[in-house]
Amino acid sequence: MTDISGNPLPQIVQEAGSDAIRLKALLRYPDYLVRRGAAVQLGEIGAYHCLAPLTDALHDPDAVVREAAALALGQVKDLPNIQRRLSFFEAAPDDVVALHALTRALKDRELRVRQAAVTSLKAFGREAIPVQPTEENDPGEIQRASPDKPIYQPYSYPVGEKALFPRRKEYPPLERDVVIPESVLRARYDLTVFRHLLETGNTEEREAVVWAMGIMHEADSIPLLVAALRDDEQTVRLSAVRSLGLVDFPPLLRGRSRRFEDRHDDQLVKDSLVKLLKDRSLDIRRETIDTLVKLKAPGTTRYLVELLKFEDGDIRAALVSGLGRLGDATGIPAILAAADDLDTRVRLAAIDALSNFLQEGGLPPALASRMLQVLSEMSKVDVDISVCMKANSVVNSLSHEEEDAV
Repeated sequence: MTDISGNPLPQIVQEAGSDAIRLKALLRYPDYLVRRGAAVQLGEIGAYHCLAPLTDALHDPDAVVREAAALALGQVKDLPNIQRRLSFFEAAPDDVVALHALTRALKDRELRVRQAAVTSLKAFGREAIPVQPTEENDPGEIQRASPDKPIYQPYSYPVGEKALFPRRKEYPPLERDVVIPESVLRARYDLTVFRHLLETGNTEEREAVVWAMGIMHEADSIPLLVAALRDDEQTVRLSAVRSLGLVDFPPLLRGRSRRFEDRHDDQLVKDSLVKLLKDRSLDIRRETIDTLVKLKAPGTTRYLVELLKFEDGDIRAALVSGLGRLGDATGIPAILAAADDLDTRVRLAAIDALSNFLQEGGLPPALASRMLQVLSEMSKVDVDISVCMKANSVVNSLSHEEEDAV
């Protein structure tokens, strides 16, 4: 049993054999190699009931899995509804849904997936559907490189071959106070080796790999870092949270996805971090809040407000501080409510958060007045002297700024 690359299928896929139910479950397995192997096996079965899970696999975050699913759909021979006319009130059957999904796959950002979709669409009776080039991802007509100025053209070379002029990014030497395992040093920032070490290495190796990916701060390492968030060891999870806060995300955080973007990396990371806010480690929960604030992913303010129900005062203080650093005005009501919290740490964090908003300016006059009123009351009636002094300092500082402005 081999996959589309000629490599042996993972043992768990071989054990599933022709059991479609087990193979469907393996399409949700964490290891992408297992998911790819399951898609290949479902294609070998080629039955009608394999269409639905393979169609879902076309949305997998890994391109190799989507490619295998697209090719497997072309191996299904039981397509009873492709040529017949559907009635108006009839729900779209699985083979028609698969046909539409393959058509949408022609817009996938990976060329290999688009080519696999073209191959399988022929089996669905759609012969004349070419891979459409676009201005964003395809070069159109291939330009010839002059000897003095070579031109790198993405997607201009066949699938499986290396780029014409590959460029390897230079990273700083791996150095830190803690001993770095030799296997991590020998990897030389190779993500393929890092993936292997995360699957087979000991705790020290896994933690060092995750830390090294934070130094790389490359978006390509996001799937590995997200997987490390589920590690059994606390040190690995903590390092993964910190490294995700250093990743250079593509500009998905500030706008809608483009035509070839099949999965929002920022959404994947945010959802994974939100789950980690329930981690048993206080340090991990606190670090997770800090990373969410750094990423400023859509919906973060709402999540932080909902999590203010945590019983731990240290976590509530971190959440209020995060709301202040996010700069989202929708979080101000929660900060104002935190000014009456029973925990001193939370009230101190609320003072800092309100100060951040007032210094930034741009608030409605009524809201700014309400925030100043709350700070003024805290400076006079709070039961903790440290809170009174801090609130009084902020109020005086803001008053001096207004006088200077006048």
